[in-house]
Amino acid sequence: MTSLRTQLRENWPDAARLLAAAMLAYALARALGLHEAHWAVLTALITARGHAGGTARAGLERLAATIAGAALATAAASARHAFAIDQAVVLFAALAPLCLLVAVRPNYRGAPVAALIVLSAGPAAGLGPLGTALLRTGEIAIGAVASVLVSAVVFPSRGKARPRAHAATILRFVSRWLRQLSGSDGPGEDRTEALREAIRKELRELTILAHTSGWRKLQDRDTARLLKIVSAVHADTGFLARALARKPLEGVAQSLREPLDSVLDALAAAFEQGADALGGSAPAPSREAVDAALKALAAKARETADRIEPRHAHALVYVVGALATDVGLLAPIAGEAEAQQTPQSTALS
Repeated sequence: MTSLRTQLRENWPDAARLLAAAMLAYALARALGLHEAHWAVLTALITARGHAGGTARAGLERLAATIAGAALATAAASARHAFAIDQAVVLFAALAPLCLLVAVRPNYRGAPVAALIVLSAGPAAGLGPLGTALLRTGEIAIGAVASVLVSAVVFPSRGKARPRAHAATILRFVSRWLRQLSGSDGPGEDRTEALREAIRKELRELTILAHTSGWRKLQDRDTARLLKIVSAVHADTGFLARALARKPLEGVAQSLREPLDSVLDALAAAFEQGADALGGSAPAPSREAVDAALKALAAKARETADRIEPRHAHALVYVVGALATDVGLLAPIAGEAEAQQTPQSTALS
């Protein structure tokens, strides 16, 4: 749904960070006289993860995992050399505990990769199996250190920009979904399902960023808060769509079509403005227009009490009102993003 040119314009700093980590790892390895610098470069590419907005804390966590995996593989390689153990047994012994570690701590997924690098590499010139394993561990550590340095120095604002970009995309998709519900953007089940799949994809990316932005107890609270808000917006919109398609609210919605469409359009505009505010190009959204449309909907429902059961009308107002509450929750964090945006940060992001 986004053109390739737009994606390149928005994401080129991530490519720059990935390239910088690889080249720094190569330079450090050559400066230390290591002839097989490609292992350091490979580790930097694995641990840097240029698409993510992780902080230096997350990088240090990946560094620890990478070195731990390499160290375990070194011990396994030593055991193989000392006791003539079969390669398959050594591989299983090294990877089994690391795979369990990744299952419970996803941030440590670099550990088994580092172990495999150590175990699969051929012997270095003039070194035995243990010396080769230690050399690979050092090369891996250099690559991981390079990725940490780059994440802290090169385009550090990406740690905030990426989550906001994903959240803004989600809000724009939700805005289109609401306009489809009101009929102002045209019907179409296929189009709605495509929107929902796009929203789920963006939510997955935002969830990854929220859970890899720092140590488990020191996570980026802004990103976690943003994830919570947009998840609520998505859930409330989905609940509204299902409610409007089923009895008894389906009939109520048809009877109150005009004021209901006004509320949905006002919500769509508010979420669109929230997306622009997260990008720093608009002020935070306001509930004023949404609340006015909600009052008009409630007033119309009272006027048609002879044709619509009051409890059903109240249920409709309540369900739509949940999204109005979401607008109020979004406004503060969107306002913070707009206030923090400066010409310099815009250029870097």
